[in-house]
Amino acid sequence: MCANEAVVKLSTSTYYRGTGFIIGDNIVATAAHCVYDKKRGTFYDFSVDIIGEDGQKIKSYQPTSIHVPLEYANNTDDSLMDFALIYLEDVDKNENGVVDGKGLTRHGKFNLGLSMDSLPSKNTRVTVCGFPSKDGYPDGYQYTEDDELLRFEAEGNLVGYDTYNNCRLVYKAYTHGGHSGGPVYVTETYTDKNGDEYSYKTVIGIHHSGSGIDNFGYRFTPEILTFLLKNTQLK
Repeated sequence: MCANEAVVKLSTSTYYRGTGFIIGDNIVATAAHCVYDKKRGTFYDFSVDIIGEDGQKIKSYQPTSIHVPLEYANNTDDSLMDFALIYLEDVDKNENGVVDGKGLTRHGKFNLGLSMDSLPSKNTRVTVCGFPSKDGYPDGYQYTEDDELLRFEAEGNLVGYDTYNNCRLVYKAYTHGGHSGGPVYVTETYTDKNGDEYSYKTVIGIHHSGSGIDNFGYRFTPEILTFLLKNTQLK
């Protein structure tokens, strides 16, 4: 399980939409298929739920703007350009109603990095974090209502890039239904001059889909980082 509050849950009152993660004061990144219905050409109605380290809901926000690439919306292939941004307002108050100016980042914030062509190797480990849906748990798992708000991590080796779509990461990790839209990140550890170790997580992609241990994510290129970090449509 994972206690990182920067990984958020996307849901409605009746259906679970997926996972997202905080990248700015009022911006959440996710997969486009979690927020946009291609068949109807409309966005889903959902909330962004902040879940505490203890697995309890802290607060729910309603999106005020959602942005997906036109290449995703106009293409029949769901694996192309599968990323999106969710913009929220009125996030300056904490759970006690006090304005502290921190926005969503009071719950944490992910670093974003590039997934370079030279990155994959047998020593590269990635982690996917998200909220599995009820149908996404392994066979035999005794699911309860309390599990609905639990984050789970899946870790495995980064294999390479999809030969069909070079923008898709391929990794070996046991994800489950509901991990879609969650961060795919690498963890780096450093030792400072005093001998103290510290580490940080850098997201290199957004989880797209998986079947058993074989999983795919949409990797971050310079163009996608520009979309995520300098998106004038969400200002």
